[in-house]
Amino acid sequence: MPNVALHGLEEAAGTRYHTTGNQAGKVKPDSPVVVRYADDVVVLCHSQRQAEHVKERLAEWLAPRGLVFNEDKTVIVPLSQGFDFLGFNVRRYHRKLLIKPSKAAIRRIRTRLAMEMRRLRGSNAMMVIITLTPIIRGWAAYYRNVVSSEPPRRVWRLSSLRLRRLLGPGGERSEPARLRPVLGRRSTRRVGGG
Repeated sequence: MPNVALHGLEEAAGTRYHTTGNQAGKVKPDSPVVVRYADDVVVLCHSQRQAEHVKERLAEWLAPRGLVFNEDKTVIVPLSQGFDFLGFNVRRYHRKLLIKPSKAAIRRIRTRLAMEMRRLRGSNAMMVIITLTPIIRGWAAYYRNVVSSEPPRRVWRLSSLRLRRLLGPGGERSEPARLRPVLGRRSTRRVGGG
């Protein structure tokens, strides 16, 4: 439903595209860029003044549709300060734009892994691995296209330490030999094979 209600949002924000030539489909210079997923929207502007103007235009456009901005979530910030959007943190560091998992997203996965580990206390290693693997792989797949070497390393470290604690002293040795490589592996691999 949000896609239907918000159709035309880019035009209302003033986003203009090249229509011909090798630039066709690309945003024209000095035009705001709208990124939308369902009812979550980010508008990237070139100046504070342009951002305020676009916000006013969008508020006028949303009003006849019975929609308003959530003022608690609606902020205008420079890219150097950064912002969180759909679990990602978008920020410019010294002229380089970096997109990485947000601190809240890392906190959520760590909390979920800790909760799963507590729930699996007393289970054998195979059950723990069967339960945790889809969670960790899913998280890694969601963030695979962004700058995210450190957060997955922290998530792996947490799950590895908790798994070793869960198994207790000598837990690795008491499991079947086929699990030893899985328990000892510390590298990250691409999700989805290849």
